[in-house]
Amino acid sequence: LDALKGLDRIFNRTNRYKELLTNLDRQLAIAATPRQKINLYERVASIHDEEFLDYKSAAAALEEILKIDTAHENSLTSLVRHYRALDRWEDVANLYERHLKLVTDVPRRIELLQARGRVLTEQVGSPERAMASYDAILELDSQHNGALEALARLREASGDATAALGAIETLAGKAATPAAKAEQWVRAAKLLEGRGDRDGAIER
Repeated sequence: LDALKGLDRIFNRTNRYKELLTNLDRQLAIAATPRQKINLYERVASIHDEEFLDYKSAAAALEEILKIDTAHENSLTSLVRHYRALDRWEDVANLYERHLKLVTDVPRRIELLQARGRVLTEQVGSPERAMASYDAILELDSQHNGALEALARLREASGDATAALGAIETLAGKAATPAAKAEQWVRAAKLLEGRGDRDGAIER
């Protein structure tokens, strides 16, 4: 082990990254504790990412860390970035869900739910799961503008005019300026007119 660590320092100092990766693999094979293995896998992931732009290999190293420690937050965060680069969008959404199980801070939960909702809407194409994410935000903050707006769009697109109208009316009630309020009421009127409710549209 001492010899491997000595070579580790030499390869690192001289930027011989391929030899360093081989060395780290050998250290992993004899690492005695989970903490040692995590530290080594973090270094492997960093080299693949920063020196070779090899997101697939970096992701594989981070996945090994999560096998050892399922709650390793830095690995969850970094893995999202690599999966995005690899267009592994379903895996990105699943990672956000996994991350949410570990987080209790409300602003952070809202941030993760928003990110999951966007991925499910824009990349995965799963509006029902996206709406569930935005509904979860409203359980934490019933007046959250971003979630209300996203739900209004998704429900309009899915044909659920009643639910879309509810979100739009909430947005109108929260509008900061008369112009913004009028914009939401016009939107509600168009939605009602589109489903044949001319009287309701005129009221708006």
